[in-house]
Amino acid sequence: MLLELAEVLDCPGCRSGTGLVTLVHRAVDGRVSEGQLGCPLCEAEFRVTEGVMQFAVPSDTQGPTSTSPIGRSGGEYPPPEAVRVAAFLGLQEVRGGVVLLGPGLAPVAGELVALAPGAEFIVWADQDLAGPAGVNPLRGAQPGCWPLRSGRLAAAALLGPAEQFLEEAVRCLAFGARIAVLEPGREDLARLAGPGFQQVAADQTAWVGNTAVV
Repeated sequence: MLLELAEVLDCPGCRSGTGLVTLVHRAVDGRVSEGQLGCPLCEAEFRVTEGVMQFAVPSDTQGPTSTSPIGRSGGEYPPPEAVRVAAFLGLQEVRGGVVLLGPGLAPVAGELVALAPGAEFIVWADQDLAGPAGVNPLRGAQPGCWPLRSGRLAAAALLGPAEQFLEEAVRCLAFGARIAVLEPGREDLARLAGPGFQQVAADQTAWVGNTAVV
């Protein structure tokens, strides 16, 4: 986990918006491999283990109760081509945090690092696997309640069905930030046609656009 990333994170319990404080036990080249993240308001604590951010979700938090990376269940989902995702998000120009949410997206994060030297990828993971430099895995973080501060992300790629996660995308992405929904469903497209999004391109395999004034 990149040490500076704590400024982008938020407590998933009290949602204070103040960011998290990092207690570093072990770090290499500015990346925390072992440590703790703490909320300065409610004093909740979250471990960083082998570079993976471990977010426990309070029982009263709204959103899916499973730690699954997205709302699909069962089956295997082949990863999309990294170059395709990079093109959708315009990653060569991106500077800052980029969310990858959905089965199949986590495996391409390492490839995307080479295509986006200015990006830090925040990836929902369902197992404790640390990624290479530039990949910041989350475990236990509910995809319907992002542990991220509002307006801080530079881009996001979601795998459909993603309609229930789009409100969080609007909240966390900066104005004008790029968002891509791969394999969007009918409900996804209906929500993307509404407030908060401006379409740039779309076909049967993807919707690509920017965040807009709600």
